[in-house]
Amino acid sequence: MGDIENPAFEQEVHKKIEETNFDDVNDSDDEVEKSPDTKFDDGEIPEAYAGMPAEVLIHYSRQKKWVFGRLAGWLVILATFATLISLSGVIIAQSPPCLDFWEKSPIYQIYPRSFKDCDPALNENRQDQICGDGIGDIPGIIEKLDYLKEDLGISVVWVSPIFKSPMQDFGYDVSDYRQPDPVFGNMADLQKLIEEMHNRGMKLVLDFVPNHTSVEHEKFQNMTEDFFVWRDGEKPKNSCPNNWQSVFAVNDKGDLPAWTYHPDVGKYYYRAFGWFQADLNMYNKEVQRFLNDILDFWLDEGVDGFRIDAIGYGFEEENFRNESYIDASEPEPLFWSNLYHDFTFEYEVYTSTEKNMKYYGSYEREADFPFNFDLIPLGLSGSIKGAEVRQLIDNWMFKMPFGRTPNWVVGNHDNTRLASRIDGMTDDDKIKISKLFAQLTFTLPGTNFIYNGEELGMVDLTEQELPDECKVDIQKDSRDFERNPIPWNGDLASNYGFSTCTGKQNLPQNCNQDRCTWLPLSETAVNGLNVASQIEDEDSVLNFYKKLIELRQDESFTRGSYCRNPADESGKPEGLLRYLRTLEGGKTFEIVFNWGNSGLKFDHKNGRNIVETFGSDKNELEPYSGVILELGSIPAEYQGKGICVQRRAVRKRNNLILTSATKDERLFDFEAHFG
Repeated sequence: MGDIENPAFEQEVHKKIEETNFDDVNDSDDEVEKSPDTKFDDGEIPEAYAGMPAEVLIHYSRQKKWVFGRLAGWLVILATFATLISLSGVIIAQSPPCLDFWEKSPIYQIYPRSFKDCDPALNENRQDQICGDGIGDIPGIIEKLDYLKEDLGISVVWVSPIFKSPMQDFGYDVSDYRQPDPVFGNMADLQKLIEEMHNRGMKLVLDFVPNHTSVEHEKFQNMTEDFFVWRDGEKPKNSCPNNWQSVFAVNDKGDLPAWTYHPDVGKYYYRAFGWFQADLNMYNKEVQRFLNDILDFWLDEGVDGFRIDAIGYGFEEENFRNESYIDASEPEPLFWSNLYHDFTFEYEVYTSTEKNMKYYGSYEREADFPFNFDLIPLGLSGSIKGAEVRQLIDNWMFKMPFGRTPNWVVGNHDNTRLASRIDGMTDDDKIKISKLFAQLTFTLPGTNFIYNGEELGMVDLTEQELPDECKVDIQKDSRDFERNPIPWNGDLASNYGFSTCTGKQNLPQNCNQDRCTWLPLSETAVNGLNVASQIEDEDSVLNFYKKLIELRQDESFTRGSYCRNPADESGKPEGLLRYLRTLEGGKTFEIVFNWGNSGLKFDHKNGRNIVETFGSDKNELEPYSGVILELGSIPAEYQGKGICVQRRAVRKRNNLILTSATKDERLFDFEAHFG
């Protein structure tokens, strides 16, 4: 690289050389002391030029114009930085937080016994015999993860109890909280399920039963001090501690009290449910630590959350007073106000909306959401009215604490399936009503649940398919009918794809059915009510569910307001229900239903059909059908005070559904949240 020429610098150097008196030069080896603060008169400093020495550069940098210039520049930079920080804070404060995983996807409930029995051909190296035994299991769930994710669009799966259990209440009587029951698989299977789900971007929620354990649990067998609820009493005199009744009294062969005498202890133990399910003493801090350790264990294994069972039974009334004898025909507020404790509910927290709301918490979040079972009775009376549905929705939406998450359950393993709710319906009507319930729960604010098989329009088993002598759950209102296995294809010879089992097994004594599955599969599977057929049918219930799951990703549904239509208050026509989902700056949708058994006219408002349960005339809805319209603006009838509920997400603490956190943050205060 050549030398750089600088004429001005060279001229200045020659001038200085000529003016220099070399007689004054110090010839010694002593180091010349240089001052960093060398000063020059203005007349001595040459004009600025490239490559000027440091002393000259410092002189120029200290001139007022440059000092003030630098200061002004720094002030501009600092002001810009402060403005950006302030604007970021405002944007963050005004923007809702990111949706949690259970707010983005419906939660799909798997009843493991009935979902899928693993295929022995895919599990050749197994040492146990769970594949092909006629009972669903964990490897069977793994086999069908792609169905859930790809064919349906599910991201969150809740699995009903799989922990080790004597199975007297099908897993709700836990004998070991840290191991899956051998009928479902082993720990390696569960770890593989977690891994496979996470690889697909899916989340796993497990059922957790903190209220009671099986009497076969080591804590009960060892009579661990003060771990359970014990009271004095004398068996020979049949003198129970009080008159409280068991929830499962009908299963207890006439032993109605919620107390069972233990001869080795000489006391009664309390059990809100069956005699084989001893209630834990939740007032004992050791019990609380015991339960928290279980949650911590499964979080470390990678489980994403928990559904907490029997939440309303955690703490007994401390004085154990007798209950008054109440006439159940009295109006509900009077009936409930006379009870001292919460242990006369039929199941879990199936209770009034007002009581349920308390589980959201008053000042801080106690549960992400208590289950909303208000919609489950719909149709059991023989018909459904639009005004009835609207009242149930509004009852929850307008009573829910601000900022909380609503949820919608229309079926589960304890209740009649949707398509079997109304007697006398044709097969076509059952498909329609299945789609209509889906349109309802997928378009309401919050989180909705799908009980396995609902996405097919599955029906209950009939009395002919499951006679009394073949029932497994033998209580008065047996729950076997809605727990029937999933049909994966229409081939009866292969047990509709549910299991490769053969012969006769899993049959109760005196049952003469020719089957090997733990419960019969419904014969309706041959008529299209199976997974394989519905995947291929664009108009199937399954593909309707998939469309709704995709539509639900629009922020108008995940974050938008819910607006009721005041014109529907008259209840005329009976089947009509309408509401709006809208988001400022986003889209506006009107959701229209006809729950009646005759067609009805409605105002289309020039909206664009996004989804419809059945093709129909533009301004007429067939019986049991509905439509989702995208509108250009909010109609006038939806504008006014008290019409809309805006759901604003707030910063929350995950309790009912627990997510990964530091160990200390995982600890669950059972007394604060269940007391």
